[in-house]
Amino acid sequence: MYRHISKTTAVLTYHNATEEIDRVLETLWRYRYPVYLLIPEDVGVMKVNKPKLPLQLTLPQSNPDDLNKVITLLENKIKQSKSPCIIIGEQVSRYQLRKQVENLLEKTNLPFFTVWGSKGVVDEGHQQYGGILFGELSNPQGLDYIINSDLIISLGVSWDEVNTAGFTFDVPTQNCYQFYDTYSLIEEEKIYGVSLLDMPNALLALDYLYPHNIALLPQKIVPPDWQGLIKIDSIPLLLDKVLDDNSVILAEAGNAFLCAVNHIFSGNSQLVVSNIWASIGYTLPAALGVTLALENQGRAFVVIGDGAFQMTAQELSTLLRLKLNPVIFIVNNQGYAFEKIFYGPKDTFNDIQNWNYSQLPELFNCDAYSVKVDSLEALETVLPLLKVHQDKLCLVELDMDKHDYSEPISEFIALLNQYK
Repeated sequence: MYRHISKTTAVLTYHNATEEIDRVLETLWRYRYPVYLLIPEDVGVMKVNKPKLPLQLTLPQSNPDDLNKVITLLENKIKQSKSPCIIIGEQVSRYQLRKQVENLLEKTNLPFFTVWGSKGVVDEGHQQYGGILFGELSNPQGLDYIINSDLIISLGVSWDEVNTAGFTFDVPTQNCYQFYDTYSLIEEEKIYGVSLLDMPNALLALDYLYPHNIALLPQKIVPPDWQGLIKIDSIPLLLDKVLDDNSVILAEAGNAFLCAVNHIFSGNSQLVVSNIWASIGYTLPAALGVTLALENQGRAFVVIGDGAFQMTAQELSTLLRLKLNPVIFIVNNQGYAFEKIFYGPKDTFNDIQNWNYSQLPELFNCDAYSVKVDSLEALETVLPLLKVHQDKLCLVELDMDKHDYSEPISEFIALLNQYK
């Protein structure tokens, strides 16, 4: 079963263990896709010989002749282009190309866009950022620019159902240069000797500067005063208030996922989502890894629905045991809101038992700041306390109406239903 969703798999035995472990790890390092190792219990305690060779941690590389051919084509194309742009994809993050790509954007002044899987991968504070390409739900001005662009440079983009908002964006072949880890697609020609990993520096070597400054994002709307009940559409305002340039937001699949779309991730701030599989419950255990990786150089903020939280709630105990300090906002709308929009808001199988979420740290016998709020006025008084309790886990339960849905999620589901 795992062979269908992994780059490679292995079942370890006494005879193949050292070779297979190294082979699988080298595949993971090279291609940045899931791998799977099955370790039988008796094999796991066996003593085996040392590996004959060290790990060969190599990355995909371009064939110099093929790379020069593509760069020549691209140089001629970009010099003639009137409306070029770059679309940044997931592989920029997987291969840790953030700094190289940010340098490219700064030096070339090219307009650029992200997709859902790459939202927050680079600093979006640049004036040439055109927002997220999200099919028909894209910023209209940015989408129009992409559709009419005479040169699209796509860096490691997955054109999947989520990134295209239900395939409502047709990936152009003409005037589109797509670069991936082990191959490139130049208009309609597939070239296996050109790797994404070489492209940022190769593009910089062209010494190109786009001469125009284009405002592709709409003016930011001044938020209203915080009054009344907390609603799903309050989440973007909440993010603007609590996130800084060193924050990492983990937005759960569903309402939180789509409410983060218009937040500008500047500085070192980043977004973590489960965009392709949309696995609910992902963000709580993911906060464990993110917080450990941050090493006190920033803070993780989780926005998760109550239904998703109940899928992996035990990881809250692990976070508390390790004395980690993420901020967890639990959207309590008493059920699986995303599924309710799909299958009917009154179907009882999408309801769940309503827990006293704010009392969970006490249940786990750990020191944390925990509170439940049901109004924007109450929430506003709580937000400064998150910084006061910077050194500990903070859990904020947001009590909402069970039938409150955000406008972005309603539009997204309408598109998915249309596609189905």
